[in-house]
Amino acid sequence: MRLYRWAAGYGANGISQEFVSFSLTDGKPFHPWQWFLADTQPQSMLVGMSHPLPPALRDKLFTGKAPDAECPTSDGSGYYQLTLEPKGIKFWETPRGDGCENEFILSPQEAMPYATQWGQTQLKLLE
Repeated sequence: MRLYRWAAGYGANGISQEFVSFSLTDGKPFHPWQWFLADTQPQSMLVGMSHPLPPALRDKLFTGKAPDAECPTSDGSGYYQLTLEPKGIKFWETPRGDGCENEFILSPQEAMPYATQWGQTQLKLLE
C-alpha cells in the first residue's frame, strides 16, 4: 500500500510517501526491508524507508561496471526504497531530478541469496 501526501503550498518539498505491506499469512504490517536487514526483527515496523543495498547485491550488480561520466553517483552506493510489485521486488532510488537514479526488479528467486534467513522463508511464500 502506498500512502502519498502532497501538502499544499510547499511545492515538491511538500511531497511525502510511505509504503506498507501486509503479511499474507497473518495480515500484520511489515516492511520488505526486513527481509534483507540482518539487525531487524520480523515483528518490528521501525524500519526506515531508504537503505543502502545489501553489500553482496551491490557487488553483484555494480562491481566491474564501467563508471558513467555523466552519472558518477550511479554506482549503487545510494539509498534505495524497496517495494513489492506484481513482477517482483523493486529496488529504486528516490528521484533527484538528474536522471541518474537506479532501479531494478528482482524475482523472489533472484533476491533469495541476499535475504536474511527470515527473509528467505518469506520469499519462498511468493514463489
